[in-house]
Amino acid sequence: MREQVKALSEACSCISVMTPSSANILINDYNIAADKINMIPHGTHLTPVVDKNQIRLRYKLSNRIVLSTFGLLGPGKNIETTLEALPAIIARAPNVMFLIFGITHPSLVLQEGERYRNILSLTL
Repeated sequence: MREQVKALSEACSCISVMTPSSANILINDYNIAADKINMIPHGTHLTPVVDKNQIRLRYKLSNRIVLSTFGLLGPGKNIETTLEALPAIIARAPNVMFLIFGITHPSLVLQEGERYRNILSLTL
């Protein structure tokens, strides 16, 4: 595998990784030049610890049960399934709130514009 990775790296002008540890492995274990590696952070990143109750107060969520999803929006996330189930959930727990954070996936926007997001708003 080392030979294959080294051969691939020599054929590339740049290698993209998503974590610092991946970059370190390429540099230290495969002897790939650090200036050839581009790190694009992915996933959840550490943030300063904050008081959850202060956030709830600030956004008037103190007495709410918050369900949420985040990231790039598209049919693969099945957000519409949650929206369809929401009336039954709220009937049993009226203080539930479902928050959707994110933008429509860029490739989906190129294919069909904001059709998916519009479908979500109609589901409400």
